[in-house]
Amino acid sequence: MKTLTTLSLFAATIISCYSSLAQTSASGQIDIPRMHSITPLVLDEKPIDFSSISDYKNGVIISEYCKILVKSNYAWKLNARFSKESAGNTAASKNLVSVRVSGSKDFIPLSTTPTTIQVSNNDNISNEYYIDLKIDPKLGVNANLLLLNIDYTLAAQ
Repeated sequence: MKTLTTLSLFAATIISCYSSLAQTSASGQIDIPRMHSITPLVLDEKPIDFSSISDYKNGVIISEYCKILVKSNYAWKLNARFSKESAGNTAASKNLVSVRVSGSKDFIPLSTTPTTIQVSNNDNISNEYYIDLKIDPKLGVNANLLLLNIDYTLAAQ
């Protein structure tokens, strides 16, 4: 019995010496910069035609008019608006142009102020979305050639 007690005390002494020698700490900083980029790619650059009465009455939808590539490491929202170089005021006053992310139900009318059309809905750093475009001339829009420039911006949620 005496030998066993001595061994257990000796083992406890070794463990306590070992743990006091092994304790250490390190400190520092990790800088993870915010990453975000947006790349719009127009996929269908042909002129938009109104070839029937139905086109004037219901509007023309151009599916997958453009593709938006978003790369971001934080929660974001995608905004769209008419740029100052386009006929934004005329088109916005008549709700002439609207967009939606392909697969979404409702179109969102564009104006000259940014309007959110998509928010980050997953944890992926890289996402791509197709944008549908709807031109709806309605009654009372003068026959005219309108320049269509849409600005897309990425903002934090």
